[in-house]
Amino acid sequence: RGAIAYRAALPKAQRSKTQKQKAQEKNVGFAGMTQTPVTINNRYKVPASSEFPQLDRSTVAAVGEFEGQYFVPSSNVDFARKYHLAEYNIEVMGSNSPGPSGQVEGTLDLQYIGSVFNNTLPILWAEGGMNNNQPGQLDFTSWITKLLARSTIPSVVSISWGLALTFETDADVFADNDAFRKGGLAGMTILV
Repeated sequence: RGAIAYRAALPKAQRSKTQKQKAQEKNVGFAGMTQTPVTINNRYKVPASSEFPQLDRSTVAAVGEFEGQYFVPSSNVDFARKYHLAEYNIEVMGSNSPGPSGQVEGTLDLQYIGSVFNNTLPILWAEGGMNNNQPGQLDFTSWITKLLARSTIPSVVSISWGLALTFETDADVFADNDAFRKGGLAGMTILV
């Protein structure tokens, strides 16, 4: 309280501004709102498409999607143009039909995995379906089984979905853990 009172007592020109105030002046929202593929790739030293190591074209990155998410192809085209990325090469496993959860999460997932890979690799939209017998309709076990049955198993899989363990039974947790372990043994790097 003392610091607040002291700051308020200073003339306006001498008050230091918070990050939030500075961001509001720039009309960019909170600090995370300024993150783009450019800032992320610079931070992690991701090479530009022209410098990207030559990778086996059978290498596939994937995003895991559940609960009826879908993506809008034109949003990916616009995003790629805005950030000077190569055209997206998306393969769909499952469905990309409009579902109850909308398209924001799924579209975002595709846009950012594509930007990190500079769209030099195919991206698999790995939709896991809706399973009313599972908590939150997420059935990771059968989803991983479908991925492992593919002729080309994804090397990197990004999943932005999850559940608190309190929603799953012990049997579900052990089955999911076993499925993820099998994915890792098959060469998948799984990011959650």
